Amino acid sequence: MGMVETTIIYLCCGLFAVYLFGSSVNSNVLYNLDGETTIVSYLIRFSFLILLACHVPYVFFLGKEGACIVVDEVMTGSMSKSLAKRTNKD
Repeated sequence: MGMVETTIIYLCCGLFAVYLFGSSVNSNVLYNLDGETTIVSYLIRFSFLILLACHVPYVFFLGKEGACIVVDEVMTGSMSKSLAKRTNKD
């Protein structure tokens, strides 16, 4: 599901860039957006922001895993319960 969403966002960014800049689009679309203040340019910037926010946890898997463990511990305390069971058995 994530790959489909990412593909759709990349395709939309490409189509918006071609719509906005035509044949003068740079290979790095963000260079073209430097001086633009239209709604389409803000939509492209927001799309790239979403892509980066979704991509970073996969690049830094250990950080994502650690963050998930912290959230799970705060919400349910499952790690503390598991450690308590292990220490009581010994």
